[in-house]
Amino acid sequence: MVMTFTWLTSNLEISNSGADQGAGGTFGTEDSNPKLVGFSEGNDVEFTTFNQQSSQFNDELTPALHRDSTRRALNFAAPTADRSNPAEQGSPRVGAAFTPACSLIDCTFDDNTLCNYVTSSTEHNTVNGTLKDWAISSKSVLNSLTGIPHDLSKAGSFIYAGGTSVSLQDTYILSTKLPFEIKEPSRLDFFVFQAGVKGRLQVCINTINNCALMIKGGTIDVKARRWKNYYVPLTPSAHVVHFLADALQDNYVIGLDQIQLLNKYGMAAQQCR
Repeated sequence: MVMTFTWLTSNLEISNSGADQGAGGTFGTEDSNPKLVGFSEGNDVEFTTFNQQSSQFNDELTPALHRDSTRRALNFAAPTADRSNPAEQGSPRVGAAFTPACSLIDCTFDDNTLCNYVTSSTEHNTVNGTLKDWAISSKSVLNSLTGIPHDLSKAGSFIYAGGTSVSLQDTYILSTKLPFEIKEPSRLDFFVFQAGVKGRLQVCINTINNCALMIKGGTIDVKARRWKNYYVPLTPSAHVVHFLADALQDNYVIGLDQIQLLNKYGMAAQQCR
């Protein structure tokens, strides 16, 4: 089934393993002293090699990607001695963000806003299928099995897609409001919370058909109930970023927090314009 969307855009040249889990349970009492969550490995993901050149925004969204160029990626975790390729290493961040250097990308959501991002229905209009907004929360969402207990810092806010009443046709898109330009290789670094086996998160560059990273709920492990760090490499150019969540069902959510543009090694904040 193909879902076709019509997008209302501004004058931009660039487009914007585990068993099935139920919906029961409750969250425990939070610690009185908020602290950062320790670093943990990401779920299995599919990483796509793609062309990040600027392109006209494509108004056709397909719910599944069929690319011959996809390959299984290593979990994006903290650098280890046996990972000699820096491109296969994760960020050293464990929650404390670097001083922001790119206001068009960097966002903790702690001020209860989307920063310089727009979500589905705030900018776009759907023809077939249903576009839904990402929501902001500073409290626990849903339940202790498939929900999200807190943001990365345990003291701020995060955004999430999904909820108690969700259709398989629902799609949640978060996009940068304006294109941003980088002068050197960089990485888009972010944290994801996906504890349920239902749902998929894709990170797409320039168009929603040009997705660099796909995280499927069906590949979660026994350590799924925590924030996990991922990144997407970016080439020197002007870009627009889209976070796309779909394939969710009732009582499943996907969380997103601490988005930041870093240098290609993940060791410092990266400037943009």
